[in-house]
Amino acid sequence: MSVGGPSGRVQYSYDRGDTAPSIALIEAIADAEGIEATDLSDKTGMQLGDYVDLDAVDNLETAESNVTIALHIGEYGIQIDGEEVIIESQTSEE
Repeated sequence: MSVGGPSGRVQYSYDRGDTAPSIALIEAIADAEGIEATDLSDKTGMQLGDYVDLDAVDNLETAESNVTIALHIGEYGIQIDGEEVIIESQTSEE
């Protein structure tokens, strides 16, 4: 998997009123891969649920919360903060 863009960093904004944080996470990774979210597991061989509890992401990152979630999935460093998902390729920092 690789993160697109010249800096190896993708910022994905979403509206928590319309999109659950777990869905935004899936869409952000798919955007970084340049594929549709529905193709993520088929194209990358990755089952996101094997890396993170998506229900926990939704429960922690609510409109009333002031929580930043940071995690690593494969070569990705991921941060969910407010209505933004930031993905950085850990291999681009070398």
